[in-house]
Amino acid sequence: MRSLASFLLLILYTSHGLTQTISVTDALAEGQSFGSSSLQQSPSLATDQNPNSVPGFQGTNIPETQLSTDPLSLENAARTQVNQNDAGTFVNDSLSSRPQFSFDQQTDPLLTRSANIEAAPQSVAGSITGEFTGCSSTTTTTPAQYNTQTCVEWRQSQSATCEESLAISCKRPIECDTGGILLSSLNSDMQWNYTYPILTLGASGDNIWSGWCAIYDRRTTFTIEDINKVKEFTLIQAGFDDWIRISVNGSVVYVGPYGGDRLLVNRDLSFFPVVEYGDGFYGSCELRTNWVKNLNIDIKPYLRTGTNTIDMRVVVAGFGEGWMKFRASQYCDCEWSETWQSNCADLETQLAAGLCTSPKLTCLEPAETRTIDGIDVYRDCWRYEKQFECAAPSTVEEDYCAVLRNQGCTQIGSQCTGTLPNGLCESFEQTYQCETAPGVTQNIVNCSGQTLCLDGGCFDTSYAPSTDFGIAAGNLGAISEAGADFDPNGNIIFSGEDLRCSKAILGFSNCCKLDGWGQDLSLDQCTADEQRLALARQAGLCHYVGSYCSNSTFFGCVSRTETHCCFKSKLGRIIQEQGRVQLGLDWGIPQAPKCDGLTVVQLHALDFSQIDFSEFYADAYANAIGPNSTDLQNIIQNYIQQSLP
Repeated sequence: MRSLASFLLLILYTSHGLTQTISVTDALAEGQSFGSSSLQQSPSLATDQNPNSVPGFQGTNIPETQLSTDPLSLENAARTQVNQNDAGTFVNDSLSSRPQFSFDQQTDPLLTRSANIEAAPQSVAGSITGEFTGCSSTTTTTPAQYNTQTCVEWRQSQSATCEESLAISCKRPIECDTGGILLSSLNSDMQWNYTYPILTLGASGDNIWSGWCAIYDRRTTFTIEDINKVKEFTLIQAGFDDWIRISVNGSVVYVGPYGGDRLLVNRDLSFFPVVEYGDGFYGSCELRTNWVKNLNIDIKPYLRTGTNTIDMRVVVAGFGEGWMKFRASQYCDCEWSETWQSNCADLETQLAAGLCTSPKLTCLEPAETRTIDGIDVYRDCWRYEKQFECAAPSTVEEDYCAVLRNQGCTQIGSQCTGTLPNGLCESFEQTYQCETAPGVTQNIVNCSGQTLCLDGGCFDTSYAPSTDFGIAAGNLGAISEAGADFDPNGNIIFSGEDLRCSKAILGFSNCCKLDGWGQDLSLDQCTADEQRLALARQAGLCHYVGSYCSNSTFFGCVSRTETHCCFKSKLGRIIQEQGRVQLGLDWGIPQAPKCDGLTVVQLHALDFSQIDFSEFYADAYANAIGPNSTDLQNIIQNYIQQSLP
């Protein structure tokens, strides 16, 4: 193998000095033109040529002219030169020093085979399988050719909406709610009790007091810290026997049982005292009734911040009593509770799992002030609509996947090329193997391991891989490509070119496809390099490095780019692909591929016997042009006729 590197260096450095390279076809045409022009000039060559211009011409008077009149002297001169000329000496010495071989006419296969054919020509006639001893009829198959193509399967996004409404409530502590009264300031000359929300002043028992037209005045004082915090202060009930008057801060709010604006005992109008309860309104002190009046008198307008007084007067005839009840509550400092009533639970769970984007909010009930539990509350928005973009539960594939399957391509791989934040794969690159040339099966005759085809077109497949082919193929490839592919500064050969193509995930454009370039209008937007890549891939010149996302969103790629290393010849691609495995070289990553050529040192280290050149064999055989059976028959017949006396 080391002789290969030396040979390549010689060829590479020599061929690199050429100013240009031409194809075989052009060279053939140029040779034909040169021959034709020379043929036209040849008739006048003897007469027009100046003999003195011929290199080595010594004139007409030379010693050898004497041999023309004495033919025997020619033989004598030759015998004289045998022992003096190097070639003659070599021939003479070989007679005594060359290896000696003896042939046994009875056992030597070459002689016995010839004797058998001469004696029995029918042994090589008739059935093709009897043409040679040990031959058998069989078939051989040239393997099919394949390329790989990819398409994309991805997880789409879908919109989902839900709503959230703001609910605000005020929770007031009961211990603060005493109708606005500071209970520590409450002072009364009768029994009192506050049990939320009822304030009771006086005892509700029977016949507590006695006397005839007797007057009982009772007073209660208390402090209200802030009248604005008083939510309600209502006289809801009064119990008495016989008469009652209730005043708040000097204002009469109720006289019972018949109403009025005063409650006096007048002893001057008659022998018996009477009750005066209005202007010109009088009544007997004894009414013989225990009154319980259900009232609904708002006394909050009579109250004030600071000290307040509630007076109760009761007129009793015989036995009696008096009491009153108030419903009192205040606005305590609220313990506000704000909750969003929502139907977004499932979407929020998906958001937390990384399956949805943060929602877009739209206010359905915009900013306003609302009264809640007597307090004005303002919020910027009271109800929202939330719009989420979430990953779909299943994936879809681009149309090109179906195209590949319809062409008979077989899926051989699947790679996750992008994940969502929760680790769920959002896009896949599906790899398909597509047949580009079918396998060919031919009938052959196998003679002791030598494979011969009936049409002369097969080659011997019985031998172990030839180590010489790598050298020969490498040399031929170097000669063919050295002028353009060899870098004398870096001693590099079989350099590749980084070519890339892109395709939209949604399948609107796919500049990486290998078919439809003449019909698909969407391919018009593909770049010149993408079109060059397609042609190079169809010619089997490219190695696929991989793909990467060239335009991504939260839900992964919307466009992917494929990267290929493309070479100037299929041979260069084969040696690069299999040689890198031996050398432990990688191809880089799709974003930064390594399409570098091989150095002479690396090429020298390759074991060409381990490289499979079957793809190169197939191309060489397909491109070979040989004589057909008719031409071959004519050649043989002409040869026989020319050989006859």
